[in-house]
Amino acid sequence: MSEPSASAAKAQASAFPDGTTDYVPLRSSSSKYDPKKVHIADTPITWSNWYKHVNWLNTIFIVFIPLIGFVSSYWVPLKLSTAIFSVIYYFNTGLGITAGYHRLWAHSSYKATLPLRIYLAAVGAGAVEGSIRWWSRGHRSHHRYTDTDKDPYSVRKGLLYSHMGWMVMKQNPKRIGRCDISDLNEDAIVSKNGKALVAIAGVIHDVGDFIRDHPGGKALINSAIGKDATAIFNGGVYNHSNAAHNLLSTMRVGVLRGGCEVEIWKRAQFENKDVTYINDSAGQRIVRAGSQVTKVAQPVASADAA
Repeated sequence: MSEPSASAAKAQASAFPDGTTDYVPLRSSSSKYDPKKVHIADTPITWSNWYKHVNWLNTIFIVFIPLIGFVSSYWVPLKLSTAIFSVIYYFNTGLGITAGYHRLWAHSSYKATLPLRIYLAAVGAGAVEGSIRWWSRGHRSHHRYTDTDKDPYSVRKGLLYSHMGWMVMKQNPKRIGRCDISDLNEDAIVSKNGKALVAIAGVIHDVGDFIRDHPGGKALINSAIGKDATAIFNGGVYNHSNAAHNLLSTMRVGVLRGGCEVEIWKRAQFENKDVTYINDSAGQRIVRAGSQVTKVAQPVASADAA
């Protein structure tokens, strides 16, 4: 009997009921991603492509909505309650950016209690200038690489751009200078604005709530955020125990398309006809210690490896 083709094996693996569902992107694209393609921000602005340079989501919130409100004020009479709310909202959101995003998180100029940090994060978000991590990262890069190509707010691109254009025009993230934001990754308030995702054996895990409790320290787990940590987790730095793999399984949030080791595991499970599954009281399949998909077996040393 001939071995099944790669497509048939993939179909069998996909049919294996592992409890996961494929990610369906909101934006469908007819062309595949090309890493060699020039970023739109690195091309000249012309009459035919100017709209591609605009970050339309930010533009709607920062330009269009205030403009619509300003124009509408000509026909809509101002109420006292609206005026009071506008003044309060303006000063509170401004404080969230200046005292929160800028002085507290970007520059670490002072220490704040938990209630104050929650308040500054909430009203700062009301200013619609992005997350704390994104804003602070850009501002630190601005001070480190002032008025250079790595400065996201470089005044060499114009006064209007350095004040507002950087928010409404697309930027190539690879051009922005790097800076240390490890303190922001460790901040519980900041981490609520984004997830701390790590890929291990093709499975995506959100380790944000585990950073402070990591026995190996915060620095090591922070260094793996946004990266493939399969080798680190399976002996590259420390060969984790079965208990660690079981704990890691509780942090799963998704599977990479293509899956790598995940697809191999699914296929092996599908082809193993003698496997019997045991479910717990909630109907969830019980995975025995040492059988977690993230546990990658170490290669056996041989004479050929010498």
